[in-house]
Amino acid sequence: PQYILDEAYKSGKYCNIVVTQPRRIAAISIANRVCQEREWQQNTVCSFQVGLHRPNSLEDTRLLYCTTGVLLNNLINNKTLTHYTHIVLDEVHERDQNMDFLLIVVRRLLATNSRHVKIILMSATIDAKELSDYFATTNSIPPVITTNHGRKHSIEKFYRDQLGSIIWNEEDVGDQYVPEINKHGYRAAVKIIVIIDNMERKAAIQSRLSYDETLRHGAVLIFLPGIHEIDTMAENITCMLENDRNIKVLIVRCFSLMTPENQRDVFNPPPPGFRKIILATNIAESSITVPDVSYVIDFCLTKVKVTDTASSFSSLRLTWASKANCRQRAGRVGRLRSGRVYRMVNKHFYQREMAEFGIPEMLRLPLQNSVLMAKVLNMGSPMEILALALSPPNLSDIQNTILLLKEVGALYLTVDGVYDALDGDLTYWGTIMARLPLDTRQSRLIILGYIFNMLEEAIIIAAGLSTNGLFAHDGGRTHIGDSFWMQYIFADGSGSDLVAIWRVYLTYLSLVEIGHDQESAIRWAKRFHVSLRSLKEIHLLVQELRVRCMHLGLIPFPVNPSQMMDDREKAIMLKVIIAGAFYPNYFTRSKDTCADTDRNIYQTISGHDPCRTVYFSNFKPAYMGELYTRRIKELFQEVRIPPENMDVTFQDGSQKVFVTFKQDDWIADSSKFVPVSGRVQSEVYKAVMMRQNRLERPIHIMNPSAFMSYVQQRGIGDVIEGRWIPPTKPLNVELLALPSVFDKTISGLITCIVSCGKFFFQPQSFAECIGNMSEIFNAPQQLRNYVNNAGAITKGMMVLAKRDSYFQRATVIRPENQSNRQPMFYVRFIDYGDCALLSMQQMRLMPRELTEQYGDLPPRVFECRLAMVQPSSMVSGNNRWSTAANDMLRSVAKSGLIDIEVYSLFNNVAAVLIHMRDGIINDKLVELMLCRRSDEDYMSRKDHDFRLRRQESARYLSSAQRQQINEEYMRSCQLPEDHDLRPPPPEKCKTVVILKGPYSPLECTMQCITRVGLSKR
Repeated sequence: PQYILDEAYKSGKYCNIVVTQPRRIAAISIANRVCQEREWQQNTVCSFQVGLHRPNSLEDTRLLYCTTGVLLNNLINNKTLTHYTHIVLDEVHERDQNMDFLLIVVRRLLATNSRHVKIILMSATIDAKELSDYFATTNSIPPVITTNHGRKHSIEKFYRDQLGSIIWNEEDVGDQYVPEINKHGYRAAVKIIVIIDNMERKAAIQSRLSYDETLRHGAVLIFLPGIHEIDTMAENITCMLENDRNIKVLIVRCFSLMTPENQRDVFNPPPPGFRKIILATNIAESSITVPDVSYVIDFCLTKVKVTDTASSFSSLRLTWASKANCRQRAGRVGRLRSGRVYRMVNKHFYQREMAEFGIPEMLRLPLQNSVLMAKVLNMGSPMEILALALSPPNLSDIQNTILLLKEVGALYLTVDGVYDALDGDLTYWGTIMARLPLDTRQSRLIILGYIFNMLEEAIIIAAGLSTNGLFAHDGGRTHIGDSFWMQYIFADGSGSDLVAIWRVYLTYLSLVEIGHDQESAIRWAKRFHVSLRSLKEIHLLVQELRVRCMHLGLIPFPVNPSQMMDDREKAIMLKVIIAGAFYPNYFTRSKDTCADTDRNIYQTISGHDPCRTVYFSNFKPAYMGELYTRRIKELFQEVRIPPENMDVTFQDGSQKVFVTFKQDDWIADSSKFVPVSGRVQSEVYKAVMMRQNRLERPIHIMNPSAFMSYVQQRGIGDVIEGRWIPPTKPLNVELLALPSVFDKTISGLITCIVSCGKFFFQPQSFAECIGNMSEIFNAPQQLRNYVNNAGAITKGMMVLAKRDSYFQRATVIRPENQSNRQPMFYVRFIDYGDCALLSMQQMRLMPRELTEQYGDLPPRVFECRLAMVQPSSMVSGNNRWSTAANDMLRSVAKSGLIDIEVYSLFNNVAAVLIHMRDGIINDKLVELMLCRRSDEDYMSRKDHDFRLRRQESARYLSSAQRQQINEEYMRSCQLPEDHDLRPPPPEKCKTVVILKGPYSPLECTMQCITRVGLSKR
C-alpha cells in the first residue's frame, strides 16, 4: 500500500487506500508501525478504524487500515466503492464469512457502479487461479503477481511410509485414513525426537560445532490439533526422559488460550544442554515465527468449528489439515539453518487424499449474519446473493438459516405480504441484529436486556461470549483445572459461565477505575487465570456496543432507587433473558440416567454420601488398599485438594476405592471457599474434572505375595487365619450421643446453629454429664498449663478453650492465616459444635490425666438438619438457607429446652422436625415461604422406615434385646474408618496398579428437548 501511495504522490493523482486485516490488533499495530516508519503523526495520513473506534476525522487520511467487517459495513451502507481508489484485501486465504461476503459485494459493485476502483487481493497461500477466475470478466482476466524471495536454507520432507520400520512397527499401522492420534502415533513422535538427538550428536562429532550449539538452534516444533493432544504428547515425552537420561528437553506449550507471559517462553532460548520442544496448535502456522526451529513433526491434523444448520449446534471436529496448512507449517523451519519436516501420514495419502485448501467458513458455520447482510444490501434475495459466493453454501443451509432468523424475530414470514420459505422482510429486531457485530442470539440477548432493563449486563455477557480465551491457563492438566475452577469462583455459586463473564469483567472494570498499574493488573490476571488481552478486547467491544445501542435508540430506562432490583431479582431476570435469547436450546436430564436413580446412586457408593463421595475402580481387595490411603490422597494434589480434607475407605469384596470429602466449612481457609450451587461439594466437581483430563491413575503397590510378611514384621494390624485386619480404634457405641433407634422424640438444647441445614443438638440426658465435666475442667489445678508457645499447638490437638466464661473441651482446627499480630487459632468446641477464633491466652493445654479420661469420649452433641424441607430459590440463591429462616430457628433455640422428632439418621446426621408451641417449625417455614417441601433421599427414607418398625416392636422386646438392637444399629450408622497408615517405602512398591476414575454416581447425560437436537449430548 505504501508503494501505491508513493506513486500517486509522485504523479500528483488523488489516492485513497483502504487495507483490511482479519484481526483488530493487526489493523491497529500495522497502522501505528507505518506512521512510525514514515515519521507521520498518528491518525493523519495513515490511520485505522476498528469497529466504531476511529479518529474524529478521516479527511486527511489516505491510507486506512481497518477490519474486514468495517469495510463490509461501509460498502453495504454506501453501495459503492468509489469512496476509495484502491481496496487492498489482506489474508484472503483465511476465507472467513466476512471476507467471502466482502468478495461478493466488491465483485457485484465492480460490475455495476465502481468499475475504476482497483482491487488488490493479498495472501501467502492463496489459490490464485480460483480468485482470478472469480473476478474474471468477458473483457479481462485479473493478473496474478507472485513474489518468491526464496530460502537460504533447504528443507527436507519425510513421510510416514519413508520412515518405515525405524518408527512404525507392523502392529502400529492401524487405520491410516481416520483423523486421530493413537498411542502408536505419540510413540512414533518420541522416537523421531530420539533419532534427531542421535543424529545431531553424530553430526557434532564430524563438524566443528559443539553439541550444545546444535541444541540451541535445533528446536523441535510439533503440530497437534488441541490442548488434550498437547498434554498427552508432553506425558509421552516425559516418560521418554525417564528412560533416557542422556536427552534433556525443555517442553514449551503454545496455544491460543495461554497467557502472554507463557507464550513468550516459546521465543526464549533453552537452558544450556537442553533441546527446546514446542508443542503447538495451528496458532504456530502463521501467527508466530520461532527462528531456532529446525525440525517440524506434523501430524497433519486440525480442529475446525462445524455447525449443524438444522439444530444450530456448533462443535469442534478433528479432521485432516489441508495441504496449504501443511505447507505453512513446513515454512516454520529453515530460518537459521537447513531443516527437516516429518509428516506423520503416508506420502500417497498426502498427495492424493488430503485437500488442497481448508473448507471456507461459509460452508461450515452459521449463515445468520451473512443472510442479514444480504437483506441490508438489498440487491436480491439471500439465496441469489449467497449464490454469488466464491464457495456458495448449500441451499438447505440457507433455508434452515432463514427459518432460524424467522424464529428469533429477525425476519417476517412474508415478503411484501406473500409467504416465502426462502426469504422474508427484515424486522426491526433484524435491523438491530444486522447492525451489531455479534451472533444473532447474542444480539437477541441485548434486545431482551433492553426490554427487561438489564441492558448493561446483557452487553457485557454478549461481548464476553463473542471473545475467545477469557480464562487463560499456562498449560498442563493441573493448570487447566485451575483455569476451569476460576470460572466457578467468578460464577459466585450460580454455575453459569455467563455470570462468570459478567462478574470477571466488573472486577476488571473496578481495577481500571481504581487506577491499578500494569504490573498489578498482570499479577491479578495471573492469580485468577484470566487473560488481560481478552479482557481488553471485551472492554473495547463493550464500549462499541454501548455506542451502537445508543445510535439504535436502546438506552437504559432511568430507575428510582426504590425500583432497583436486588441481587435475587436480578438473578431471576438474568435467567429470563438468557432463556429467551437462546431459545430453543434447552436441555433436560436424559431418561437413561433417571430410572431408579436414587437407589442406584447409593448402591454404587455403598451408602456413602453422594454429595461428598467419588470412587475409583480397578483396585482388587488382595492389594490391601488400607495401606495405600495416603498415596491415593496424593492423587488429588492435581486439583489442590489437601489430604486432610478427605477420607479414603474400602469395602470388603469390592474393587472400588471410596473418597469422601469432609463437610466442614472451617477446615479450609474461608477466603478460598468456592460457592457451588446445590448440595454437592466443590471437591466432587474437581475430582470429576480430574478424570475428564485423564482417566487412568497409576499407583505403586507391593507385590501381594510379600504383603503379609511386611505387615507382620512391622506389627501393622493383625493377621487372623491368613487375613489381614487393619488397626482400628475401639468404639463404645453406648457413649455415642446419637439418638437411639427407639427414640422418636428427644428433649434438649440447640447449642450451635450454622443454618437450618446444619445445627447441633445436645440431649437433656447429658446435662448432668456436661455440668460435671465443666466443673472438672474449670478447677484451678486443671487450668495451670498456659500456652506460652504457639508451636505447642498443633492441628487436631485437644485443648481446653474458653467458651463464654468457662473452659470446655475443644479441638484445634487450624491457626489463623494472619501475620503482624499475636497468634490466633480456630477451635471447635467438642460438646457444643460451635467454632471460635481464640488467642493463646484463651486456651490451656489439657493435663495428661484429663486427656486419658476424656480424650476418647465422643461429643455430647449430634448434628441435625430440618427434615423434608429445603431452601427456597425465590428467597435465597445457590441452595443456601435465607437469613430470615436461620433467624427463626435461632429464636426458637433461645427459648430453652425444645423437643425434636427424629425422622432419620444417616451419616451421623439426624433429619429432625422441631416442635414449637404453635406447631412444627418445618411447617411454619413453608407457610412463610422461607423454604419449600422436599422429599427425603433414599437412605433417609430407608432409615426412617427401619426406625418406625423398631419403635413399633419395642413394646415386645426386653431391655437387653433393645440394647443389643440399638448397638447393632449404631455400629451400622458409623462411617467407614480412614486408617491413614504409612505406606510401604517406594523401593518395595514395584507393582503398578492403574486406578480408573474418579467417578461420581451423580454424573448424568443431558439431551436437547427439541427433535433435531436429540442426538446432541
